[in-house]
Amino acid sequence: MAELTEAEKILLRQTVERKSNEAGIPQRWVKACLHDVGQAIENILSSTNLQTAISNAVDTAAAPYGVTFSGTEKRWLAAIVMEIKHTRDLLG
Repeated sequence: MAELTEAEKILLRQTVERKSNEAGIPQRWVKACLHDVGQAIENILSSTNLQTAISNAVDTAAAPYGVTFSGTEKRWLAAIVMEIKHTRDLLG
């Protein structure tokens, strides 16, 4: 399990604050709450169960094409899709 760094916690707080201000949502949390929530999400994203589920989903989707992705390529694909989702959900 990866631990969020202090820089990542700061980025999380700043981004949540900016997005809530843009949306007119009152901030009703404290730093420690955001840190713990961020770490909980990181734990899920780093969990073996999720990684296995993503690996299996990639294998299933690629099988009809006769393509097999390596573990590294699967991590790239997952990161790219999460970045696309980030852009859509956070910046869009």
